[in-house]
Amino acid sequence: MAKYILICFLIIIIPFNTFAKSNTKSDSLVYLLDSYLLQKSEYDKAKEADIKEIKSQLNSSLNKIELFNTCNKLFNEYLYYNMDSAFLYLKKQDEYGDDAYLKFQFNLNKISAFLQVGMYFEAVELINTIDYENLNYNQKSEYLDLSIRVYSALMYNSAFEDISYQSVIKSKREELLYLNDFLEEPNIFVYPDLLIENKEFDKARLYLENILKTKQLTSHQKAIIHHLVAKTWNDNEQIKENLILSSIYDIKASIKEYISLWQLAEILFEEGDIDRSYRYMKTSLQDASTSNIRLRANTISNIYPLIESTYQAKVEKQQKQIFSALIIISFLLIILLFLFWILYRHTIKLKLIRKELKKRNEHLKELNISLIDSSLIKEEYIGKYMEQSLLYLEKIEQYRRMIRKKIEKSTKGEVLQELKSTNIVDEELASFLQEFDKTFLSLFPDFVDEYNSLLIPEERSTPKNKGELDTELRVYALIRLGITDSDKIARFLGYSLSTIYNYRTKARNKYLGKRDDFEEKVKEIGIKQT
Repeated sequence: MAKYILICFLIIIIPFNTFAKSNTKSDSLVYLLDSYLLQKSEYDKAKEADIKEIKSQLNSSLNKIELFNTCNKLFNEYLYYNMDSAFLYLKKQDEYGDDAYLKFQFNLNKISAFLQVGMYFEAVELINTIDYENLNYNQKSEYLDLSIRVYSALMYNSAFEDISYQSVIKSKREELLYLNDFLEEPNIFVYPDLLIENKEFDKARLYLENILKTKQLTSHQKAIIHHLVAKTWNDNEQIKENLILSSIYDIKASIKEYISLWQLAEILFEEGDIDRSYRYMKTSLQDASTSNIRLRANTISNIYPLIESTYQAKVEKQQKQIFSALIIISFLLIILLFLFWILYRHTIKLKLIRKELKKRNEHLKELNISLIDSSLIKEEYIGKYMEQSLLYLEKIEQYRRMIRKKIEKSTKGEVLQELKSTNIVDEELASFLQEFDKTFLSLFPDFVDEYNSLLIPEERSTPKNKGELDTELRVYALIRLGITDSDKIARFLGYSLSTIYNYRTKARNKYLGKRDDFEEKVKEIGIKQT
């Protein structure tokens, strides 16, 4: 399942990796070929299953002819797949091939095996031992077809061009073409081969395309036809398209001896698709090596080093680019981390500054509230002071008139008696304190309750009359107004200094918290409410 997901992924993703654009059919087909290459092992498994089925027939075969034919099937299955196994079943055929027909078939198989492993001269020598004139039409067709392949391989792998090989090949093709008229199943490749040899490419292409449309063909036959069609084109895209299709059919047939894939690799290499070219060429070389088929291995081995060296150079260049990119990225990352560190430090500093500003703002707010409170107190007391001053002036004036009248009407003794009396002073002090209580409670209406909340419950102060303060409350009312000097408080209230000390000490002892904090708490009364 994972493999099929990977194939789908490659079909979707690969186009973005190798080519910037995919405008041609060959561009689309090459991705399809990549997916088939990923499935190559699946087709090989199917091939092995078919071979296993044929092998099972060996146990049920009763005579030598049946054994020979079964070994012949296995030989043909292995011929383009695994030469070691092909030779194994060729050897078994030799044990069962006694009559002339079986001996002829054995020799053809032996020639095919020699051809696959590059033993061309041995193949030619064996061909020359066959009595061609005594063969029937079908045998002659097989003989001629195999002879063409042997001499073609010999010519292709020769160090120099031998014209005699070409003439042999041409004469055998013409003879095979002539024999086609007498065969039930004519050779479908000889005619297009002759047309291609004579450079009649359009005619050959039409003939081959017609075969693809009209005949039932095996995957191997389709692979050969598409390879021949590629030879008829001078257009690179058409050549690639047919080589790709040929390679796909080779894969489906599990053919390990093929031409199309490595020829396609050469074209892609010239076009600059180094990665895919290297991959295709490496696959071709691996298949030729593992199957022990040397027919194409030498050619591939000559081409492969150039492609491999170019690929390795590209990989090295990419690795250098990646290394350089990593260095740059690492450097940028260090800079980024440094900037983050600076930003972090600034953020911490900013938080501390904001915290300090908040603290200062709260302090300023408290000061502002305190100033507002102080301003209100001052305004209230200035007004009361002016009112009291005018009232005292009026009372002094009334007192002056009363003394004058007494002097005019009474004796000196009565005047002295009036001046010695403290009644008027006591009355004025009481009036003054009453007015103080009224003014203070108008500014701090909850003073008594808040003051008592600072004390232990059983020691709280309760004034006799509502709207008035007792002496202890007056002492701390003055402290709330900012008058903390005991001497001033004593003169203000008309008490001795020791009395004021006693009141202050007694109150601190009644405080719920730490006694040294008591008077500061009193100073805060009314601020929050304001």
